[in-house]
Amino acid sequence: MAWRTCSGMPATRSLKGAARRNSAILIGFALALAWAVWAGCIGALDVRSRRVSNRWFVGALPLALGTLRHRHPSINLALLMGGAGLTVALALNLPAWLRGWTGGADVKAYALVGLGFGAWHLLEIFLATSLLFGLAALAFWLRGGVKPKRLAMLPALGISLCAWLVSGPWWWGDKLF
Repeated sequence: MAWRTCSGMPATRSLKGAARRNSAILIGFALALAWAVWAGCIGALDVRSRRVSNRWFVGALPLALGTLRHRHPSINLALLMGGAGLTVALALNLPAWLRGWTGGADVKAYALVGLGFGAWHLLEIFLATSLLFGLAALAFWLRGGVKPKRLAMLPALGISLCAWLVSGPWWWGDKLF
């Protein structure tokens, strides 16, 4: 005798659909957690030593590509959105890097975030990071400290990315994962 649900469908079919939905949620949660850990690590490295090894960015490349593939239903759409995010990230950050205002790690971090989340979500994260970085610079200036050559931007990016991962793009009716 096969078990049946209230709708009369065999229980195994409804459980298979539930398993697919639950696995997508778990994958999304794991991706968000991995992004948060990566952002925290590069932020801490930037504060501590002002240098972040390229290994951190090469190691996070599968994370960005996995996020991109998980968020979009087709490879073509995923590549289009990731390419647009990467292009916007480079357009926003390369001029500041060429003037010496930011470091190369900042450009690479934004490029990875743009590749993983696309152009629209990169702009949200970029604006939040800019606001947070501006507030940190204002607090430093009001405190009357000696002006440093460069403030570490990656902690602001890490905090903004984690806050964005928690809040998600809910204001557009979109879901993160």
